[in-house]
Amino acid sequence: MTEGPPRSSQGPLADLRAGWASTLALSAVTAAAVAIASQVLLPANVPLGSSLPAPVSSRGLYPAENGFRWTEGGSAIVLPAVGRGRPVEIAVVVSAWRPRGAALPALRIAAGGASAVAQPGAIPAEVVVGPVTSDSWRGDVELRLDSETFAPGRGDPRTLGVRVHALRVRPAGRALTLGAPPLLALLWAVAMVSLAFWIAVAAGSPPRAAFRFGLGAAIVVTAAMIGARFWVARLLPATVSVEAVLLSAILFMPGRFQAGRALVREALGRLGTGGRALLRPMPLAALALLASAGTTAAYRSRPVLVIPMGSGREAAFEEGLGSFDSAEGVRFRHVATRAVLDLGDLGSGEWRLTVTAAAPGSERALPLADVGTGPIEAPLGPAWSEHVLTAHAPFGWRSGLDLTFPGSRRDDIWVRDVRIDRDRAWPPVRIAAGILAAGLGVALAILAAGVATGPARLAAGAAIALLTLGLAVDPVAAIPAVPRLAVIAAAGALLSAVAAAIAREGLPAAAVAAGGLGFMGWLAATTTSLYRGGHFVFHSSIAEEIWKGRFLLYYLPYPGSMLSQQAQWGNVVVPHPCLYHTLVAPLAALPRPAFFAAEKVLLALLLAAMAWASAALAARLGPPGSAAAAAVLMASMPASYQLLGLGHLMTILGCWAMTMAVSSLALNSHRLHERRWWWQAVMLLALCFLAYFAGLLFMGIVVAITCAALWRRDPTFTRALLGASAAAAGVAFALYYVHWTWPFLSESVPRLLGGSGAQTGANAGALPSRLAAVPHKLAYTFGSTLVPVLGLAGLVLARRGAPRVLLLAWAAILPLFTALDLSFNFLLKHHYFTIAPVAVGGGVLLARLAERGRWGRAMAAAAMILFAFLGARVGLDAATGRIP
Repeated sequence: MTEGPPRSSQGPLADLRAGWASTLALSAVTAAAVAIASQVLLPANVPLGSSLPAPVSSRGLYPAENGFRWTEGGSAIVLPAVGRGRPVEIAVVVSAWRPRGAALPALRIAAGGASAVAQPGAIPAEVVVGPVTSDSWRGDVELRLDSETFAPGRGDPRTLGVRVHALRVRPAGRALTLGAPPLLALLWAVAMVSLAFWIAVAAGSPPRAAFRFGLGAAIVVTAAMIGARFWVARLLPATVSVEAVLLSAILFMPGRFQAGRALVREALGRLGTGGRALLRPMPLAALALLASAGTTAAYRSRPVLVIPMGSGREAAFEEGLGSFDSAEGVRFRHVATRAVLDLGDLGSGEWRLTVTAAAPGSERALPLADVGTGPIEAPLGPAWSEHVLTAHAPFGWRSGLDLTFPGSRRDDIWVRDVRIDRDRAWPPVRIAAGILAAGLGVALAILAAGVATGPARLAAGAAIALLTLGLAVDPVAAIPAVPRLAVIAAAGALLSAVAAAIAREGLPAAAVAAGGLGFMGWLAATTTSLYRGGHFVFHSSIAEEIWKGRFLLYYLPYPGSMLSQQAQWGNVVVPHPCLYHTLVAPLAALPRPAFFAAEKVLLALLLAAMAWASAALAARLGPPGSAAAAAVLMASMPASYQLLGLGHLMTILGCWAMTMAVSSLALNSHRLHERRWWWQAVMLLALCFLAYFAGLLFMGIVVAITCAALWRRDPTFTRALLGASAAAAGVAFALYYVHWTWPFLSESVPRLLGGSGAQTGANAGALPSRLAAVPHKLAYTFGSTLVPVLGLAGLVLARRGAPRVLLLAWAAILPLFTALDLSFNFLLKHHYFTIAPVAVGGGVLLARLAERGRWGRAMAAAAMILFAFLGARVGLDAATGRIP
């Protein structure tokens, strides 16, 4: 019998008393340390024009745009935790824009009894207020900005004052000035340290170890109070909330906590083992040599780069450029205020930059560009003209230059493109290191899943080679993507480690690795600067509206809802549930770029889960090797990249929900009659019904076909399935469809049957033309018409039983609705809803082929590589904006 940790001889009461004594000691130490640290105030710069969160709170400021935030005329910014009685000076970096001929606005900035008046212009300038002291017990300083306002125009309903770029806070005297500490921040710090101690105690740490953990938390918060005071004050409440939730989970769900801790330990152990295998000197040196040599060759193979303005390719480099425009077929960007092209990763050497620009009106000399040697003036008129700058770009971590457009207070400059002749450039260290890191991330994902070292190193070399090839083929698109790809590869490795720890022996290592690599591909395709996303912004905007409190607008069948009344249906109302938008709505609290990034991570996770579910189904239905092949096929599925490129986010959620529901039914068919598994089926089926209207229809067909086929052979499973489906339908009806059923049946169905939404055109009723279009539609979705045909054939070869019947019923949706689509355009995306069973059937078929011997294995491997190529091609189209 294993003994527990040694306890005090005086019993639990003594342990409790000792714990409270330690808490009081830590609280006293934390309070004293934070009070002393708060006497030091270092100069701080707070940018307000970034899309990332700022460590200050504000009222009356619009969201960030191009490096600044507009005020509403009367606005306030609160600097937290400055400290009572401590004099500071606050420099506010402001600018203003007004229509031509309008006077510049008067601005008054006030804080703590001090004020300053200014009349800002188009160029950002500092306005200093102070010395200012706080008289609040919280130690905050409130800065008020009052200015004259104007209305931009009909397309912009805002009332705008001035633009705030940044705040610069500095002590009015010495950095060390005695004063009362910010009491609220001090109390939050004490709470954070105390909770850290009790979390360690509840997790089973010995008293001394828990005390040391709490002392470490006190040291961290004290050091952060000196170096990042504003951030500490902003983040401490959230940190304490997270700690409270974690402590509650440990106390009230100890089993779940221990399981979670074991999962984290196993995942970290897998990452550590894989990392040690990758860091062996000789293989690491070989990969580093490949990355550096390939990067150098790529840079030197394309000495001349052209960044066309207005194409979207400049978005990865620019900051502050004006609006897009075009004239006589030429696209360009406006430059009215200061803007920068960050060319810091384009390589070192002697540069020759050619800027093609123009300006409306008569030709005149205007400040055009600066590469660090001072702005040049160029004669600009309505005709496009080229202007040359030369400079030396030094070698280093980032080898390159910043191209600055100073802008003009009253004149508009048009920039068409920038041509950079780098001659024989040496690549920056950052890009070579990023490519190496991306390759190592790919290898680590494979190793963390449990695959052998040899294939992982081979995959790392292949990833490095492909990335350097991308640098040579399209450097303008590839160079900015390298740091992001390195981060994505690291995230994919972490995901693979977690998935492998969860799956344990349930999935083969190759299947886990395929899902992790698929996650990388899906996320990489959607995070490029050229990704257009189709309906992505449309659905994200609905999530933002729901987060603002307009849930009922999309939940109820209001006339004109942009979610459920759509042109392709002849404007008939279709009950499209807003479940996706409601689930992601809390993410809309983040700044918009972070919100979009979080959404893309979520979508990639959903698709990765579909890959692993397909592998689990294939393992149940086919011979050894089926799971890995099915995961590879799902991870390479062209349709998944099409969905991301088209921005059909509701369809992705619907496909995922249906995959989870069918997978649970198939894998647990023998115990579906048990209460636990029956209720799990009810919840997953209800989720499927609520995720997407097509999911409701298709899942109903799967249940009907399965029950008809198994009614006599497996009555226990059939009754359980019918009961679970009926209960799930009741849940979905009560939660959502109760509001939509009668309007849809009484109004929409007659219009649909009467022709609304049907195909139009000269060939709308021609059966031969529709038959000829079927292979093209299948090839568009699956990459080749053979893929769904062979996938369905593989399901026929699967093991007999209820899971096989479920998968066949699922796959039958494809031929059934393809046939129905010959006479009516249903637009139900049935191709996409069957990609998982096609992947499962394809995995079973390839595994059967591999059993034929050496040639069978070679043909199966070649088929998977070819399919991966098809998926990569569609993924590249989505990443570069060719879809839609």
